[in-house]
Amino acid sequence: MAYCRVVPIADSILLQYTGQAAVTGRAAARRVLDDAASALSDARGRLRAAQWSLRYDAIRFASTRWGTPPWVCGFVVGSTAALIFDILLIVLGLASPLLLLIGVLAGYVIVGVLAWCLLDDETGESTANRPVVRLGRWKAAQSRRDRERANLYSAQERYAAAHRLFVNISAAEESAANRLLQVNFNAMTGPQFEQFVCEVCRNIGYEVEHTGQSGDQGIDLIAATPAGRVAIQAKCYSGSVGNAAIQEAYAGMKYYGCQGCVVITNSTFTRSARDLAGPTECILIDGSQIEALIRRKISLEPALAGATSRN
Repeated sequence: MAYCRVVPIADSILLQYTGQAAVTGRAAARRVLDDAASALSDARGRLRAAQWSLRYDAIRFASTRWGTPPWVCGFVVGSTAALIFDILLIVLGLASPLLLLIGVLAGYVIVGVLAWCLLDDETGESTANRPVVRLGRWKAAQSRRDRERANLYSAQERYAAAHRLFVNISAAEESAANRLLQVNFNAMTGPQFEQFVCEVCRNIGYEVEHTGQSGDQGIDLIAATPAGRVAIQAKCYSGSVGNAAIQEAYAGMKYYGCQGCVVITNSTFTRSARDLAGPTECILIDGSQIEALIRRKISLEPALAGATSRN
């Protein structure tokens, strides 16, 4: 059996548009872009965490330069917060004794205690080594922030490159589609139409076996789709295609162990052919639908056979 090994885009077109040959289709380019977007999001998250860590260590280091114990700092911060709360209550005209008391308690209990916990000694800290330890942690936080910032720049460049690749591959695929849309398939011979259908499947992104030869059991191409293998019969007719073609396609599907069958013609199908396509779940694509097939508006996957064959 002769094989027509296909890739989403011809190598020459791929190199022309993207300058590389590793990523060969829009789906693969989308995966690269999604991976780059995920890495960029992670890099942004790590940088935000590093910046918050730096602020935390900067505040703790600054408190040691005052030489004030953590509980005193908490008391001062709580007193300031209590004063601000009460001033706000007075300005808003809510200066009842109960609310003023609540403002004082909120300042001391909530803000003051939080400030105390923030500035209190952590593991490995003491009154003697507090300035040195906190200075080291602050510098380490600065280094981490700088590393994460560099990682973010790298992730941004990777995302930009992935986006360019996706755009270029999309343009390359559209170029191949446009080339196929210009083909006058009505002027083709039978073998030429088979090759044309193979090129259309190639543009869609399927891998195709070309079986069009003596003893092919009525099947010209076998396309590998995500939903299974599809037996394809290409009919280049001047008249309408009858139900014999559907019978051959269905029998060939069984013979080759495929999961679906398709008949593609440059012409039209008779009513009896369309009637038979329903029970056999054979996809019928006539000449008026070939453009939609090239533009990926029609699927060859067996899972969609029932809906497509009744169009």
